[in-house]
Amino acid sequence: MSLVYKPWLKLQVAHDYYLSGLSDDLRFLPSSDTSILLARRALIFRESGGGFVVAGRVDRNEAPPHAEHAPFPLEQGEALTFLAFLRGAELLAISELQSTAGPFKLRNRAGSTSLTVGASLGAADLDPDPTAEVRSSGAFASIELQPPTAGWPAIDSSSGHDVVVPSTFVLPIARSSLVWRYHVVLEPGDTAAASLSVEYAPPQGGPYPPGITFDRKDTPAEIQASYPGRSIVTFESSAELPLFESPLTRTALRRDSKTLIADLPNPIRSSAGHVLVELR
Repeated sequence: MSLVYKPWLKLQVAHDYYLSGLSDDLRFLPSSDTSILLARRALIFRESGGGFVVAGRVDRNEAPPHAEHAPFPLEQGEALTFLAFLRGAELLAISELQSTAGPFKLRNRAGSTSLTVGASLGAADLDPDPTAEVRSSGAFASIELQPPTAGWPAIDSSSGHDVVVPSTFVLPIARSSLVWRYHVVLEPGDTAAASLSVEYAPPQGGPYPPGITFDRKDTPAEIQASYPGRSIVTFESSAELPLFESPLTRTALRRDSKTLIADLPNPIRSSAGHVLVELR
C-alpha cells in the first residue's frame, strides 16, 4: 500500500469576457469551519490559476490493479465553504454583477458541478449571505460546495478498479453588455453635422453581433451643458454590445466618404456606455 495525495475537488472561474475564457479576478480562502474540517481530514487547500484545488490522502494498492481508496472521506452533508475576495474592481467593471447587495452566497445544487442554475453567473443568481464571518471578512462572496450522494472523493470504476478522480466545479461569470453611445463634439463653427456617421464592422468569429447600426439620438442635457456653444451629435447602437477583452475595432467616425477616426474607443461599464469624442 502506498500513500499519495490527489486532487479531490477543483474550482475554476470561467468568464466569457476574457479570450482564454478563464478569470483570475478572485482569490479564495476556506472559511474557519472548513479550515478545521480540512485539517481533520488531512486535506490540503491551495489556490491554482484562477480557482483552487483541495487535495486529499489516497491509499493505492501496490499490486495490480492498483485500486485506490480514501481513508478519510467527506460524507454526504459535509459541505465545504470558501470565501471569495475581489483582487480589484476589474471584475465588477466587466461583469453582470452587482457589488452593493453582497456579500453573496453561491452553491452547487443537487450535486451539480455548476454553481448556478443557468449557463453563466449574473446578478439574478446571487443570494445574499448573512453569515457574520462572511460579512466581517470583506469577502465578495461565499461558495458552499456540497458533496454528491456518495461523498468525496469521487471514484471512477470504469477501468475495472477504483480510481480517485477530482470533482471539477465551474463558476461561470457573464460579461456585461451595454448600449454604446458616442457623443461627437464638433469644432466651433462646424456646420456640417449632417454629414457625420458611425459605421460598424464586426470581426468574424467574435462575440459582436452583426447588423448593428448607430443611429442619431438627442444629446442628453448634461452632456450638452458640458460644452456650451458647441454642437454635439449623438449616435447610439441599435442593440447592446458586449464588453470583451479584445476590443471592437473598425468602428469608424466618417464625414461623408472621409474617415475621421478609424477606430472609435470602446466604452467601459463605469461610463454606462457613453463615449465623448471631441473633434479638433
